[in-house]
Amino acid sequence: MMFNGHAPISRINSGVGLTVYSDKLGQQDNTMFRGHFSYHLKNVGSGKLGLGASIGYLSSSLGNKWVAVDGIANDQSISSNTVSAGTLDFSLGLIITLPSTI
Repeated sequence: MMFNGHAPISRINSGVGLTVYSDKLGQQDNTMFRGHFSYHLKNVGSGKLGLGASIGYLSSSLGNKWVAVDGIANDQSISSNTVSAGTLDFSLGLIITLPSTI
């Protein structure tokens, strides 16, 4: 499942957005939440400049319900416990839009 939403805030030349992502593949679960903000400067030279930032959280887990023909007891690379981790995610960006010369 993925959801993206965004909305302009015209009065301050800005925009906000939200992204939610959730995926399950076998025993692996991935989830992401991210909020976005952008600010748009008009008339920067002959073009426009946009600045953006986002902050989010990424989470991933791997289950322990393995089914193997020869068992998993002798394979040290396969965890017998559920493993999960999460981290904060930050991003910055900019875009310069110039008028077409064609």
